[in-house]
Amino acid sequence: MRPAVTPLLPLALLASCGPDPEPAPAPVPVPEVASAPRPAPALPDAQVECLARAAYHEARGEGRRGMAAVVHVVLNRAEAPAYPDEPCAVVEQGRGGRCQFSWFCDGLPDEPTNPVAYDRALDVAEAAASGTLPDPTDGATMFHAKRVDPYWTDAAEKTAEVGDHVFYRLDE
Repeated sequence: MRPAVTPLLPLALLASCGPDPEPAPAPVPVPEVASAPRPAPALPDAQVECLARAAYHEARGEGRRGMAAVVHVVLNRAEAPAYPDEPCAVVEQGRGGRCQFSWFCDGLPDEPTNPVAYDRALDVAEAAASGTLPDPTDGATMFHAKRVDPYWTDAAEKTAEVGDHVFYRLDE
């Protein structure tokens, strides 16, 4: 059991310490510091899910960096005048079995079957959509697998190679 402490004991101890040898310095005003830039507002969930599906289908075996590269191509296209303004519209662009992203119109189910890879893709998509994930493609709007050689590469500027893909920016 603890001994009872009388309310006067702390005051007596404080008084026995004596006055401070030096007075406290005057408060110094805190200089105003520019606030750090805030991340861009996140996209609606449906748009982030389109980014995640693109990353999953195009780069699920390449880890976060490969997925980030694909996500940024979709975001870069959404900012470019030659493409639709929203990630889902970019991903779903195309007609008659010819799509910008072949997995979207190949006739196979688009639902992810590997939950671990899809969770990674969703994390990457959310980070990119909020502006906290750097673009490893240096502004690319096009990419292809290294195993193919599309006709349009001669008219484009190569910006990066990430995993099994090569990334390009078209001169606009």
